Amino acid sequence: GKTSLERIETEGKLGVWSPSGKLLVSILYSFTEPPQLVVNMNPLSNKRVISRHIIYIEERRLLPISAIAVSSDDQFVCIGTNSGEIFVIALKDGSLVSSDKYHQSRISGLAWHPASNLIASGCHDGLLVINNPTTSERQNSHQLPSLITDIKWSSDGNMVAASCFSGMIFVRSVF
Repeated sequence: GKTSLERIETEGKLGVWSPSGKLLVSILYSFTEPPQLVVNMNPLSNKRVISRHIIYIEERRLLPISAIAVSSDDQFVCIGTNSGEIFVIALKDGSLVSSDKYHQSRISGLAWHPASNLIASGCHDGLLVINNPTTSERQNSHQLPSLITDIKWSSDGNMVAASCFSGMIFVRSVF
């Protein structure tokens, strides 16, 4: 098969595939324009952009964006920032669903639970937090010995793994 690479014309971009693999969700931003949420079908299909929304959040709070994750039902995107704030945006219209500050430093990893409404977030100070983005309720937290570089849920959602800058990987049972 033939593959294609698409060039995105912007000063900054973070993109992630949705869990279904049907959508490519991107946050486009520059320091002169408001951030945009762009939802694309599979780039190899004929239909390109499904929707493009301006994100109406105070830009200083949203930028710079450091991590993103898409919900398991392809309905929401979670955005982590350098300031430690987390924003949940509806993919259908770009509206703000919730925002909270669970961290005091840059968010370096986000992962949406594979079956429920939980987000795991990790930051530069090594704090791993699991929270419900709708109710803003913190479900669980763990202090790891160094900055978190990535987070992944197990396929059944019972465990979360966090890799750290120190080279160690920590696996925690959540429930």
